Amino acid sequence: MVFLNKKKRSYYFGWLAEFCVYIFFLSQGYRCIAWRKATPVGEIDFIVKRKTQLIFVEVKYRKTYPHDDPISYHQKQRIVRAAKYFLSGHQDLIEYDMRFDAFIFTLNTFPKHIKNAWF
Repeated sequence: MVFLNKKKRSYYFGWLAEFCVYIFFLSQGYRCIAWRKATPVGEIDFIVKRKTQLIFVEVKYRKTYPHDDPISYHQKQRIVRAAKYFLSGHQDLIEYDMRFDAFIFTLNTFPKHIKNAWF
């Protein structure tokens, strides 16, 4: 068994959580537009679309599910700015119904999909 330091272990758990979300959206008929989309104003974990829906997704991995909001106000604002930046270069997607979802992964519970996590 390979032992990883805390930073690498967190990275791999996060990557695995994102991969699970990718499989989930594919199984639901969504098309992945971007995975880990970096913009000058922030990163978006996933951008997926189906029919007239465009969804920006944030994936969080935590050891336990927090009682408060797992995505901070500043993180939400960063993701909104990144989504606006992304859309400025993709005029063909402007007419889509847009929403922001979150997936929360923990060690001891099933993943939690929060539709319309903000706005």
